[in-house]
Amino acid sequence: MDNPCRVLRNRRQTIESPQREKQPTTSCPIPRPRGGKPTAQREPAATQDGNRPRRRDTTPPATEGPVTRSVTSARQRPPPREQAEEAGPSRAAPNSVTPHRDEEEENSIDHHADPPGQQFRVTRHANTQRKIRDWKLEVRKKHLVIGDSNLSSIPPHGNSDLQIDCYPGGHFRHGQALMEKAWMTENVVVEKVILSFGINSRSNKCKETTIKNLQAAIRTAKKKFPYAEVWVPLINFSENLPEEEKENLTALNNHIERNMQHLPPLPPSRFRVRADDIHWTTGTGSTL
Repeated sequence: MDNPCRVLRNRRQTIESPQREKQPTTSCPIPRPRGGKPTAQREPAATQDGNRPRRRDTTPPATEGPVTRSVTSARQRPPPREQAEEAGPSRAAPNSVTPHRDEEEENSIDHHADPPGQQFRVTRHANTQRKIRDWKLEVRKKHLVIGDSNLSSIPPHGNSDLQIDCYPGGHFRHGQALMEKAWMTENVVVEKVILSFGINSRSNKCKETTIKNLQAAIRTAKKKFPYAEVWVPLINFSENLPEEEKENLTALNNHIERNMQHLPPLPPSRFRVRADDIHWTTGTGSTL
């Protein structure tokens, strides 16, 4: 009779042995090629947020070949000495144009200044019977000359600081009235005033009339233009005038020469008058 413990042991081994044979293997080695590297790689598991981690780039960096070395060396190579001198201290934009020095000077010109070569003419006012009422005087320059019609024979000039106004038939008393009501523009400060009257006073008595009118005109000029020098030119006249007129003009010149700042007369060789023995010729006006 068999031992009951042995029978139970043998039955247990019979039951467990087929179960052990049916259990599959949990891990299987990945077949490798001859080179020793795996033929396939397993995708990494997803994280909790659902995104897969980025695969690490195991590609080795590209080696620097001969072409890359030549380009790199060309970029790092400093420019030749001649090119550096032409380039100058700073690099300009490719489409920019550096202005020439003459263009810079031209742009810096003050456009309010008188252009070079500009000519200025004498201002001749109308010949009227109502002289004191109709005549006006607008002072625009720092050097002012006012006088009778003989000033109109002066040709155009290039002095931008000089203003010449002539009043046909004017006397010193007309000059006084003009300066009293004169107005100045552009904040000009008059530095010199010349009163060129006298020839039309040749018939007046010098001491009683002409000299008094002259003195009044001088006072008005100094009051109106306090920073200006006031000058009176000596009167040139023709020897063909009547003796009385020549005497009056000579007395007036003597008074001016003794008491006032004056301009000398033109020499007789350079003084010419027209057929009326009063008005200057164009040549005479050019010599002033």
